[in-house]
Amino acid sequence: MPIAYARNRAIYLIEALRHRRAFAPLPRPWRPPTQAAAPCEHPEVSGLWVLRNALSAGDVADVRALVEHALPTTQRSGGTHAALVAAEREVATLRKRYEACEDPSLRFPLAEQLRPAISARDAFRIEAERAGPPVPPRRSGTQWEWYEYEPGRRLAPVLVEEESAASALELGLEEFEVFDKSHPREWLSLQRLLGHGDERVRRGARALRRHTHGLVGRLPGALSPRAKCRFLQLQMLQRGASITPHIDAPTPPADVVATLTLAGDSSVVVGSAVVELQVGDVYAIAGPARWDYEHAVRPSFGDRLTLTLRYSDPPQQATAAKQPAGLGLGHTDCCDARVIRPP
Repeated sequence: MPIAYARNRAIYLIEALRHRRAFAPLPRPWRPPTQAAAPCEHPEVSGLWVLRNALSAGDVADVRALVEHALPTTQRSGGTHAALVAAEREVATLRKRYEACEDPSLRFPLAEQLRPAISARDAFRIEAERAGPPVPPRRSGTQWEWYEYEPGRRLAPVLVEEESAASALELGLEEFEVFDKSHPREWLSLQRLLGHGDERVRRGARALRRHTHGLVGRLPGALSPRAKCRFLQLQMLQRGASITPHIDAPTPPADVVATLTLAGDSSVVVGSAVVELQVGDVYAIAGPARWDYEHAVRPSFGDRLTLTLRYSDPPQQATAAKQPAGLGLGHTDCCDARVIRPP
């Protein structure tokens, strides 16, 4: 068994056991037609859509070429500094939950989670001090170093339009932790990539632009004609890693969240349904599937590259922000940002 797969599976299995996710009821398989066709909505999980072959094989290849050029992968002291950041975040979140908890029966399991989290954080602090300060990551409109948000999970942002940087600041996305709290002006820019000197990068940028705007007309049951996407999220999920069940938070605004598979088949769970997705497929969540059902990504034997698009209507037409119904039962994520689940 590959070392990377075994390591990631161990990390995420322990996490699932700690939060009692390993014993959750099994979802039921959903098998939409595999051939290119109109979008298909799940018969029971309202708002869960699948569009097969949304991106052609040629466009997928062009986007992957862009990713290889614009998103270099760098090992930073064996990942020590990235692990320390995640450990600090884990401790801060657990401590906040512990201090806010007034039920003695819940405080004890929180304390049991907090103690090993503090020990792990302290160990990473020692390792990081020995390794020395990390080299500053490359951040510009045409090249952006992957940010390892969690073990085996890397993310990168792409502004759709230059003026979106101001909109991103208005939404407070300069503090967006899944992108290392980087300033939106440092994000990859689709417009700048369209003017790149390498034709392979320009082709990939054109494919991204076509898909971002074209998806609105291809998912009429989920997206309104006025829907707009401010930024894209590229994500690399290493073999064996997974994304735990969560509901995306109301900020940044998104009435519809659509994810395109660019590399590696994946198994996605939304509510009581699980669907197998192949390269070129899109799945989208809107309405109840967006706000009321948790979604997750199961581990696989191969690396998974995806592109997530968050659509919302212009402010005057936007749907009023709705508090996710799952807040009391699970957790919410900003663009898949991890938040500690209740014990």
